[in-house]
Amino acid sequence: MAEAPKIWKDTYNIKVYEADAKGRANVTALANYFQNSAWNHYNNMEKILGKLLPPGCIWLMIRLEMQINFIPKWAEDISMETWSRGIEKLSAYRDYIIYDKDNNIAAKGTTSWVVIDIENRKIQKLEELSKKWLSIPEKSALGKSADKIQELKNPVEGKFFSVKYSDLDVNRHVNNVKHIEWIMDGYTMDFIESKEIRKFEVNFIGEANYGDDVAVNAERLSEEPLVFLNNVVRKSDVREICRARIEFR
Repeated sequence: MAEAPKIWKDTYNIKVYEADAKGRANVTALANYFQNSAWNHYNNMEKILGKLLPPGCIWLMIRLEMQINFIPKWAEDISMETWSRGIEKLSAYRDYIIYDKDNNIAAKGTTSWVVIDIENRKIQKLEELSKKWLSIPEKSALGKSADKIQELKNPVEGKFFSVKYSDLDVNRHVNNVKHIEWIMDGYTMDFIESKEIRKFEVNFIGEANYGDDVAVNAERLSEEPLVFLNNVVRKSDVREICRARIEFR
């Protein structure tokens, strides 16, 4: 019988629609690779180990932290390693490393996940899942889990977005990476093209649904290093949907 691998490997070629105006991979492309490889690994585990979640339950990413050494460019080939660092009572942890064609580390990161019931949206305990889960607790991309991001104290309201059908994922709420896209689109072109992201952190706090109107807010946290806080807020009830911390070089 085949054994499910503890470390999953994928390769990606950066497409023209995944690059920005300067020919660099968008941070949203890297985040999509994280999400896609996590799914590929989990799907492979289920094929070999059998169904891992109870009916009506889904995975939900709640935190992401990515450290970027350099940004791969359009048409370059990269490779991805991903593995689970383990499961606690309510949370699961997954790490990633992205390599260029010469095996240099371009980016690395970590994510935290919970399992929720689709109907009642309640977080599920993971004791049963942990009994057959494959993990490498001693292997860590960043040496830690993603942190909780501080609240914005003096936010400046920026751009507005309305949730469209194309923003939804298979669970019928706004895809995680769409929140990152909204946040990055809140910066001016001149600013983005003169900077590179060194670290990107995001906490997913709530869910946005079809028809919601949201605002992206920003607050400059420090000058050296240059760090901004952002959040996405639903206009109807002023509820935070996500919160981000971005460090630029």
